[in-house]
Parts: sequence; structure tokens; C-alpha cells
Amino acid sequence: DNSVISKSTATIKKYLELPDCIEPLLLHATKDPDMEVRLLAYICLKPSVPKHWVSLQPSTQEAVKKQLLVNCLSEPAAKVKENLAYVIGSLSVILIPNEEWSQLLGFINNHCKSSDMAHKELGSLLLFSVVEALRMGVEGYSDAVIENLKNLISATSQNVQKMVMRCITYLFNSNISPSSFMKLESFIPVIVKMALELEDNESLLQELYENFIDLLEVPKVLQSQLSFLMNTALVIGKNKAIGIELRRIALCFIETAFNFRGGLLKKDKGGVLAVLEVGFAVAAESEEEYDKEEETPVDAALKMLAKLATKVPNTIVYPLIMKGCGEYLKEKAALKRRASLLILGAVSKGMRPMYLSLIHICRCRRLLTCRSRWSP
Repeated sequence: DNSVISKSTATIKKYLELPDCIEPLLLHATKDPDMEVRLLAYICLKPSVPKHWVSLQPSTQEAVKKQLLVNCLSEPAAKVKENLAYVIGSLSVILIPNEEWSQLLGFINNHCKSSDMAHKELGSLLLFSVVEALRMGVEGYSDAVIENLKNLISATSQNVQKMVMRCITYLFNSNISPSSFMKLESFIPVIVKMALELEDNESLLQELYENFIDLLEVPKVLQSQLSFLMNTALVIGKNKAIGIELRRIALCFIETAFNFRGGLLKKDKGGVLAVLEVGFAVAAESEEEYDKEEETPVDAALKMLAKLATKVPNTIVYPLIMKGCGEYLKEKAALKRRASLLILGAVSKGMRPMYLSLIHICRCRRLLTCRSRWSP
């Protein structure tokens, strides 16, 4: 009955405006046998606890802090425990900066160090909740967070692995110091390999690489792991079994890397060859397979090759691209001949010798036929 639901919702909202709501809600969250009731109680507590905290008596504040940690150990339902962690995170924003909840930090440290995997799962969940809540204020605690991540990074539990990756993603987006960034960089190969092995991993990998793209704009950050991230992005970008959006983002990472780190990447001829190989292969894919996506891997591959052509000296990249296009022009597959035309058009602006070569190539009957059949 919608009218009953509306009245009940209005009553609850009015009740949540009162500081007196905290203790009864926590009692329901602790003792109610119905999981849905406990879940709702924590959902209500998340905004209410920080809102009314200063209005509570000191004895009530201490009781709430203690009970929340006790409930972490006794709550059997994963979904309820997750929302309990959100309540703890929302309260940590107030208390941790003022050094008023040392028990929480000790609780997290002990569980992250524990050899018991269930304890590690709880520690990682609480660590993520606190990092997520503190966000831009986490700098003062980054060393402690990184130490806990070291204790969690080798855990075999997928729940722990996901929390570790999310923690690191949030830290990358926070205002931690360059020295803390450098410490985090050592985790990158582990978390990327971890993400590749997880089931339903594409959203996590996508989130990681979106962060890496942003970080490329920060000088020196990611420098020690750039080769690893480039190679992994190439593997993702060329794999047609992977989702279109993740492939596009992986290729975009390489394009951005050449834009901001071109001076470093152009020295690696093997790396340039690997990028060209993947770029050519993806450019020759049929866009009909993409179900009319706004931007396809083909688009991303062409942008990647265009950026490479502007950042790598003509003397290096020109012969390689001309050789590749020449080989594709000899192919019977129309998609490869089409790809050669698309690539020549994409890279020509960054390669002065290409203009003269294009005039000669376009006289080729085979290319003109290809162009008439496969107009970009």
C-alpha cells in the first residue's frame, strides 16, 4: 500500500531529525532478528550519527563507538556488515582527525595483520570505508593505510582483493604526498594482475585505468610502472573477448601516455613496434561488431596511432607505418585495406613525409577501389 509506505517514510524522516533516534536505531541494528530491519537501521544511522554526534552525551558517544565495533564481529549478514562499515566510516570523518577513536584504528590494524582470512576481510572492509570517508583528509594517515595494505596485498580472498584495489584507487584520487604516491606505485603490478584474475573484473580494471590516465598528467608519477601498464593496456586493447569500453580505455591510456610521457616512450623502439602492431590489428576490426557504440576500439586505436606519430620522430615511426600500411594494402581482406587508409589519414598530420607518400599511394588502383568501397 503506497499510502502506508509514504506515511511510514515521513514518520521515519521526522524521527531521524531528533538526537534521541541514535540509541533505539543502534539497538535494532544490534538485536533485531530480521536482517532487513538491521539493514534499515544502519542505513538510517549513516547520516544520523555524524549529524547528531555533538548532541549526544559523552557516555552515549563511548557506548556507540564500542557497540559499533562489537557488532562488526557479531553481524552474520554480509550486506548488513557492509552498511555497518559505512556508518563507521561516516563517524570516522569526525573522530579520527581529532584523535577521538584510537580504538578503531587499532581494531583495523589488528584485523588487517591477522592470519585469519575472515578477520582480514573485516579489516579490509573497514579500511576501505575509512579511506573512502576521509578521502581528501587521508594524507595524515597515508603511512598507516599503506602499512595495512601491505598486510592485505597477498591475501587470497577476492573480497579482500577488491577492497585493496578500491582503497588504492581512492588514495590515487586523494591529496596524498608525492612520496606516498611512490610507495603506492609498488602495488600497481600486484593489483592489476589481481584485477585480471578476478571474476567480473572489467569494472575494476576500467576504474583503475581511468585513474592511471588522470595520473599521467602528474610529472614522474607512474614512471616506474609505465612499461608494465603500457604492456598490460596493449594486451587488454587487442583482446576482442573483453568489453568494448575497457578496451577503449586501455587504448586511451596508451594515447595519453604518448601525450604526456612521449619523451620517455619514444626511446623504446620495441614498445613503439608493439603499439603499432596492436593499433594496426584493432584498426582492421569490423565496426559492425560494436553495435554502434559512440566511440569504438577502432576510433581509439586510430587516435593512439595519431598521437604516437606526433610524439615519435619521423625517422623512426615513418618507415614502420609505411611498411605496415604497405603490407595491409596487399591483403585480400577488405577490412585490412580499409585499415591502411584509415591509419594513413589518422597519422599523416604528425608525419611530414607522409603527405608526399600519400600522393603516390593514392595513385594505386587497389587503394582507390578500397576507398570507394570503404569510405570512412
